[in-house]
Amino acid sequence: MLSAPVFGDGPIVSPPTFNAINTHVAVTLFGGQRALLLQLAHPLVAAAVRDHSRFLSDPFGRLLRTLDFMHVILFGTAQERADSLRWFHAMHAPVQGRLREWASPFSEQTRYAGTEPSLVFWVWATLVESAPSVFQRVVSLLNSAQRRFFQASKEWGVDSHLKCNSCCKRTSAGVW
Repeated sequence: MLSAPVFGDGPIVSPPTFNAINTHVAVTLFGGQRALLLQLAHPLVAAAVRDHSRFLSDPFGRLLRTLDFMHVILFGTAQERADSLRWFHAMHAPVQGRLREWASPFSEQTRYAGTEPSLVFWVWATLVESAPSVFQRVVSLLNSAQRRFFQASKEWGVDSHLKCNSCCKRTSAGVW
């Protein structure tokens, strides 16, 4: 189960950093669409989305709910983060199934679960990688406050045990 890391009671990212990033929120929405495509590249995530999501009928609703979750995790209080994680678990606990057919590297009938840490981390990683990537391509190179913001996003995922050893590691240079 995901748990809120100990970052104190306040936001993970300070308000001045948020204001600098908030100026370009529309850019991160494009990043969200990019992230969604990357999420679907994982066969187990794609199967879970296909079988348990309203993604096809409401793709932007799914995107906005995901971005709202990330917003609360990064900018909310400790209590708001804990509430958001409870919501996350309630929404994803029933998501369980099996692949209908072989999808490399997974065999037919491979099980998936909406709270499987490696799958949750895959989704988180696509979001926190896409936002700065799109930002730098459309707006400008990141300044130091913006780099700290995106680094805090990555570290929250790692510190929250969203990671699996095969997909992320903490190095002396940071995360990823």
